[in-house]
Amino acid sequence: MDDPVDEAMNTYVNNIWEMYDQDGNGELDRDEAKLFVKEMMSDIITSSPSHSGLRDDDDVDDEGFEQIFRMLDTDGSGTIDKEEMFNYLKNICN
Repeated sequence: MDDPVDEAMNTYVNNIWEMYDQDGNGELDRDEAKLFVKEMMSDIITSSPSHSGLRDDDDVDDEGFEQIFRMLDTDGSGTIDKEEMFNYLKNICN
């Protein structure tokens, strides 16, 4: 990877996997992904209380999580791999 943005995103994805791939299989299953999404939303709320009208006591409900999971799990395997996460992040950054 020669693109510094790609390198930074790759490092970010690797950090996500170090934190949330609890079984070490190289993929995030639904439970691992749900923990990531909930903590990510908590970070957004903490850093920007007015973000999208979210409050400290707001949480991602099951339906909201499933929508996010389907966006990430582009191959429909029921898990998210690093390539899927990288591609998703790259798309939202463009």
